[in-house]
Amino acid sequence: MEVYTTASTAVHDIYAITVFIRTVIQDVKQRQQALDDIQAQLEHEFLFLETFNILFFGDDDRSGPWFRTLPDLFQRDLNNILTSLRRCLDAYDNVALKHGLNLSEVNSTLGREYKQDECSTADTLSSKSSKNKVGRYRSIIEHMTKKVAWKERMKKLEWALFDQEEVKKLTDQYREWTERLRQVMTLILLVSGNLGGYATSDLGVDVGAKISRALGVTKAVRRQIRAKSEVPKRFAALEGNFNPDGSGHITKASSYTVGLFHDHQSGSYNAIMETHEFVIVDDGRSERERQEMKLELVRRLAWLLQGDISTAESNDPNNGTAPMYLLQCLGYYVSGTKLSLIYKIPSRGGTPTTLHDWMIHDERKEYELVEREKAVREKEKNPKPSSREKWEILKEKNKILEGRKKLEAERQKQQANLSDRYFIAWALASTIYNIHASGWVHKDIWSRAILIFRAANAPLCRQKIIPYLLGWSVSRPQTEEYRNVSKIQRNEEIPDDENKDDSEDNPDAGGEIGNASDSDPDFDEESESSRAPVFDLEHELYRHPERYHGKTATYENKHDLYSLGVVLLEIGLWSTISIEMSTAIGTARKNSSAPPTHIMERLQEQIRLKSEDQRLANQMGPRYAEIVRRCLTGSFDSLKNNSKSGGGGGAELTREFHELVVEPLRLRATIN
Repeated sequence: MEVYTTASTAVHDIYAITVFIRTVIQDVKQRQQALDDIQAQLEHEFLFLETFNILFFGDDDRSGPWFRTLPDLFQRDLNNILTSLRRCLDAYDNVALKHGLNLSEVNSTLGREYKQDECSTADTLSSKSSKNKVGRYRSIIEHMTKKVAWKERMKKLEWALFDQEEVKKLTDQYREWTERLRQVMTLILLVSGNLGGYATSDLGVDVGAKISRALGVTKAVRRQIRAKSEVPKRFAALEGNFNPDGSGHITKASSYTVGLFHDHQSGSYNAIMETHEFVIVDDGRSERERQEMKLELVRRLAWLLQGDISTAESNDPNNGTAPMYLLQCLGYYVSGTKLSLIYKIPSRGGTPTTLHDWMIHDERKEYELVEREKAVREKEKNPKPSSREKWEILKEKNKILEGRKKLEAERQKQQANLSDRYFIAWALASTIYNIHASGWVHKDIWSRAILIFRAANAPLCRQKIIPYLLGWSVSRPQTEEYRNVSKIQRNEEIPDDENKDDSEDNPDAGGEIGNASDSDPDFDEESESSRAPVFDLEHELYRHPERYHGKTATYENKHDLYSLGVVLLEIGLWSTISIEMSTAIGTARKNSSAPPTHIMERLQEQIRLKSEDQRLANQMGPRYAEIVRRCLTGSFDSLKNNSKSGGGGGAELTREFHELVVEPLRLRATIN
């Protein structure tokens, strides 16, 4: 049987059974009060189903049957979802059949009516829209259902299907499967630029807006429209003042500052200011021209992120949704030459910290221990140490060991439990999925750009941990004018031949260097103009090999997935890249320059091998370790087929990412 026929039959059966359930519940008055809340949810799903049916399987001039025009991949996805939802309704269909109500006969009845119309007048058939046909379809089922005295005829066991608990289970199943339909529709919209014959722009206004609301894709439509639209000239900087609170930076030298933003128009907000610094490598431009370019870059980013685009209302992985956790961006803020984005802190947000700092717990102590370990190694290089020197080295090693034990004990107290780690991993993957399904890319995913809000006085085990993704890289147009723009300052890359001897002596050389501002607790931040370029290897280790150190490969979705894989590795090990690669960080900081390519490749291989480390499988399970490896190695069929993210291949990769990464993580978050 062809896919269209199977899907069409399934959606009509689902619709008929839903009308049947809805009518029975409405008819039984004494049960109605107990079912009021659930019935409202059922009505919501019913509206979705009716709109979906008209849009994809209607036969009027505008839409279709539009289902037939879809690529095979999407037809199969929709068919699988519809047939799965249909199976959930078997018990209700059997009850109807047992009492002489064959819901599948409605199609035949409706077909006979339309055949009679066609014989009587040609105009009648052509004037009947899909909406009228579906309305008549509903009317027939309701009429057939009301003929049966359900209160008298149904037995106690059959009534159990219509009690509050069972109908609640049913609506939960509806919500899970209709959410999956929404996810497929979002990808269809991304690829084709329309839904049921309505262009993306049409779905934001008038009739199209009503359709997108009924289907629950309004925010996805807004995001896709913004991704393609120009920044309005009237989109001005925020007018007001930002006052840092007592703690100021979330971490020392962080680009995030907590405070109070006083908006001259709308009042005061608890907010986070994210500073954006760009370096424009173009000697032919004046300082003023460079500043204007930087301003335009921040305006573009603020325009993309501003407004009600997040879908973070749900934090329950059980309901099948794929939420998007982004802080609400109020706009961009200009203070002299400093450019920032202002984000509103969520209500009951608590005290923010970066995911990196939560995992590392006490960066200063960790840094001190690393420095002491280096000093001991230097002393051990002495070929003929005195007895006293040997004793001092041994004593220092014991002190370092004790310090490590204390730090680890503190870390164990503060680390997230298994349930929270799965939730954080799923929430981040779900956010990335939504970003890509909107036609966006993030370009700068790492654990220092993920904020966690925790209540100040609540025990860790009782807090709902939600990760918010910030740190967006410049959303610049791919034109020559903006090609030489980078978010951080970098030195020139060292050629492969230089310092090769040193690197061979130390296999971790050039391994993981944090920017001094990120890794050294004693670093004092200076102005951009006076600061010497610093290569930030810690940051680079989150980047896909194709994007390492300013490589100019066009940014694709797979590059974000690699960065996510590194963060998932950190969550699984509950240890940061800055700790896992600390030896290499120290070496590279000493050199203050980028390691040669062959060393960088070795370091990236070390990160990949950590995903095969038994530590990860022991803590999170082999399936989680497989998910991490998949992201790090790009093990997706759509990438093997060389699909590009700029077209259908990007949607195919996003779909595959949801199936192989987001959904398995959701199930693990549910179990735990």
